[in-house]
Amino acid sequence: MQETKQFTTLLKWLFQWISWFLSSKGNEYFCEVDEDFILDRFNLTGLNNEVANYSQALDLITDNLGMLLSCQLPGN
Repeated sequence: MQETKQFTTLLKWLFQWISWFLSSKGNEYFCEVDEDFILDRFNLTGLNNEVANYSQALDLITDNLGMLLSCQLPGN
């Protein structure tokens, strides 16, 4: 029960932070995009020709970069 309340509080804070961040001056060009849209290959057509370091950017956006870096660290 306590964990559920903490999780709910965390989600509420997260959504408030996202709204604040997106509405802050200087962040006018940021927007929240559904992950399914980002991962749909059709929506990514041609971006690899237009975006420098496309693969790394996509990994970073989809949270795969952390996994890749941890695999490259010595001892892994």
